[in-house]
Amino acid sequence: MDAILAMIDYSPEMVAVVFYDAFGFPSADVMHQLVQNEPEHAGFLAWSELEKSLTVAPWAEPLIAVTLDVQGGDAFLVTTAALEFLRNKDTFAAPAARDEDDSEQDEDGDDDEADDLGEAGSDWLSEQGFDNRDE
Repeated sequence: MDAILAMIDYSPEMVAVVFYDAFGFPSADVMHQLVQNEPEHAGFLAWSELEKSLTVAPWAEPLIAVTLDVQGGDAFLVTTAALEFLRNKDTFAAPAARDEDDSEQDEDGDDDEADDLGEAGSDWLSEQGFDNRDE
């Protein structure tokens, strides 16, 4: 595992697959908010905050503990959970309806991109260094 964890900095997609199906998402709203943020923003949760909103497969718990000991492991786990959410996003309900005040912003066209979770997810993944499948 140590050899793979060393790849977090330069090839995170090779390490992320270790956590395939490791997470469950009882709170899709938390994940919707997470995938619309970047690691350096306040909306990008630390692992200790995010894990409260997840279920973790028992087999993944020791892997998580080892990953947290590696530099960048915290942000990597959050990113990996976001990837798993996006991979499974079609099985989750849409976020809760917004207030009428928010609909005015939609009419201006300011929120169109953020409303499309697929496009937002694709953009977010690109920003994290992953290749965009559509290009």
